[in-house]
Amino acid sequence: VAVTAVVELISKILWYYKINNLGIYHFYAVIEFLLLTTIFQSQLSSLISKRWFTLLKFAFVTFALINGVFIQSIFTFNSHVIVVSCSILIAFSLIYFYHLLNREQYTALGTSWMFWLNSGVFIYCSGTLALYYLSNYLISKPIEIQRAVWAVHAGFNTIYYLAIMRALWLK
Repeated sequence: VAVTAVVELISKILWYYKINNLGIYHFYAVIEFLLLTTIFQSQLSSLISKRWFTLLKFAFVTFALINGVFIQSIFTFNSHVIVVSCSILIAFSLIYFYHLLNREQYTALGTSWMFWLNSGVFIYCSGTLALYYLSNYLISKPIEIQRAVWAVHAGFNTIYYLAIMRALWLK
């Protein structure tokens, strides 16, 4: 949450001064992925080895660097990296839900911080995956369509951060 607040503040300042702020989101996507993957690693260590998580993190950072340098400049929206990130995080979310369903001990989900975090990640990533996939295509569409699509994104983003806030409160 703190990282997001700092990124959004810097982004707004750059926007105010009419400086391209998309480069910040290239870095943010990597930081967010690494933080969330580390949380999932701590919760899924009995199902997925630490070595696999380490390899995945390294591969993702490498892909993000290659994407930023050769495919999508840091001055454009990094939809490829976000699509890959969301796809992996959805997979982790589903694995976590599966893990919850197969536990022999009962847990009150409403009081589980990880359930709330996982639910937020799942809802946000699932809801916005198509949007990010089509984002560069949507740039050529009328502004009304772009605004409507990003309003939907804002709704999913709100749900995401409300779930994170609930998780932090419970933690």
